[in-house]
Amino acid sequence: MKLNWKSQIEEMRASKGLSIADCSKKTKIPESFIESLEVGNFNLLPSEVYSKFHIKTYFNFLEIDPVDCLGAYNEYLKGLKEKPIDQQINISEVNIIYKIFNFISAKNLFPKIIAFVIFILILSFISFGRGNSDAKKLIEDNASFDQGLDVDLALIGQKTEENEIYINEKKEDEIIENISVKLNPIKESTIKIEVRGESWIVVKDKKDKNLLYELMQTGDYEIKAFDPLIFQIGNSSAVNLFVNDKKVNFSRAIKGKSNYAHFKFVEGKKIESIRD
Repeated sequence: MKLNWKSQIEEMRASKGLSIADCSKKTKIPESFIESLEVGNFNLLPSEVYSKFHIKTYFNFLEIDPVDCLGAYNEYLKGLKEKPIDQQINISEVNIIYKIFNFISAKNLFPKIIAFVIFILILSFISFGRGNSDAKKLIEDNASFDQGLDVDLALIGQKTEENEIYINEKKEDEIIENISVKLNPIKESTIKIEVRGESWIVVKDKKDKNLLYELMQTGDYEIKAFDPLIFQIGNSSAVNLFVNDKKVNFSRAIKGKSNYAHFKFVEGKKIESIRD
């Protein structure tokens, strides 16, 4: 009896002695994606192009023909397009909420969010109380002001002179700051990416912030960033990388047969391979 594609995944993964976490680490596919795929829950998968790329990658990794799974996924997409627009919107909303919930759970952010909400409520309460006090004080001040208007012109002139000195000092500080920036410029690199086929590419800065996280089709792409930069490139043979119009040779950072490259680019030229 021929196994369906979900049973094939489970049996092949078990025969290789791999967990979902192991597969995610080796293929760079998110664990949540693999979990949803293995139970056939297409509702929780991302966009079509991104999902098909991961399905092919995962099946090839397990040495299984993905044709049955892709067929089932295409049927799901066909049915989704035939549904009323309001139903499609509801599904999208559920997906977004599910992803946000997963992210908050993974980062253990619930305690921080609750603490932040409590802090805002307390701050609002204090501000409301101060607002009432300030309003009362303003009424009392206005009453005193109406009783006798006695303006000291000399004092006003003194304050005006002090304000002019302050403004001039501030302008001098701004001029000094601008000169400092011009003398010590921070050069921004122009990164050009040529994709001939299909590849997923991640670019991060030194603070591990994602500058680019995208599944790319054939085409030319460009971003600007400051090095050092960290690159993760899938299907690296389909990618040419240029920094400031100079081609970057990252062949020694490719991880064997996986055709996946992970490296750090520093000082505008130096390649440092990163182990996963």
